[in-house]
Amino acid sequence: MIMPFTLLWWPNPAVEAAFARRFAAKYFESADLLFRTVRASVIPVFLCVRLWQHGLGKHGLHALCCVALAAVVEWLGFGWQRDRLGRKRTTMAIVTRIVLLFSQVVDAASLPIVVQTPLSMLRFLFMQTGLLPMLLSTIGVPLLVKHHLVVSFASVVAMRVFMVGNMCAVAVSAAESGPMVIISWRIVNAILTGGAFEDKALPAPYDACRSVVTMSHFVLGMLVPSYVMWTVEYENRMRFVEGRREALTDVTMGRQMLLFVPVMVIVWLLMNIRVWM
Repeated sequence: MIMPFTLLWWPNPAVEAAFARRFAAKYFESADLLFRTVRASVIPVFLCVRLWQHGLGKHGLHALCCVALAAVVEWLGFGWQRDRLGRKRTTMAIVTRIVLLFSQVVDAASLPIVVQTPLSMLRFLFMQTGLLPMLLSTIGVPLLVKHHLVVSFASVVAMRVFMVGNMCAVAVSAAESGPMVIISWRIVNAILTGGAFEDKALPAPYDACRSVVTMSHFVLGMLVPSYVMWTVEYENRMRFVEGRREALTDVTMGRQMLLFVPVMVIVWLLMNIRVWM
C-alpha cells in the first residue's frame, strides 16, 4: 500500500524542476492572482472597520500594524511577476503565509473571546486561535507539499509555544468557561480514546483548552488539508511520469486515512499525559 506523504519529490533534480514548473502553472498562478485580488479588496475594508470601531486606540493600532506588514509583503510579492514559477515564488509564498497567519492571530488576540456558550467556543476555535487563517492561507497561497508540510508543522508548533497559552487564559477567564471547555475536551477525548482515562482525572480548564486548540490545529489546520493537497499532487506526479508508482484508489485512500487515527491518538495522549500520570 502507498503510504501517505510519500513521493514528495523526484530523485532526478531535472525531472523535479520540470514537474514543479508544470504543477505551478496549472494550480498556483490562478490561486495567486485570485487570492491577491481578494487580499487587495479585503485588507482596506478590514482596516476601515477596525478604525471605525476603535479609532487609533490600542486595537486600531494593532490593525494598522497588521495592514502595514501585509502591505510590505504584497509589495515584495510583485517579484512573483518576474519569477512566478521559480524559487522566488516559493520564498514569497512561504513569507506571505507566515505573515498572514501572524497578523490575523495578533489581530484576533487583541479582541479576545471569552468562552461562555457552544457558539462562542466555535468562534474561539476558528477565529481566535488562528485555525481559519491556517486554512485560508493553505488554499490561497498554495505550495508543493514538501514545502507546505514544513510551514504548517512549524506554524502549529509556534502557536502552541507562543500563542495558545495566552489565548486560553482569556478564553477560560469567566466562571462559566470551565464547564464549556471541559465538555469540548471530553468530546475530543471520547472520539480519540473512547472516553478512556476520564474516570482517573480531568484536566484544568486552561490545560483542556490548550489540548483542544492544539489538536484542532494539528488535525484541521495541518493533517487534513495536507493530505488533500498530497493526493492532488501525487496524482499529478503519476501523470507526469506514468507507471512509476501505484495510482490512488478509494480503497487505498480509505486505508491511508485509517493510518491517521493512531497518529492522532498518540498526539492527544502525549498532550494530556500529565493529566493521567
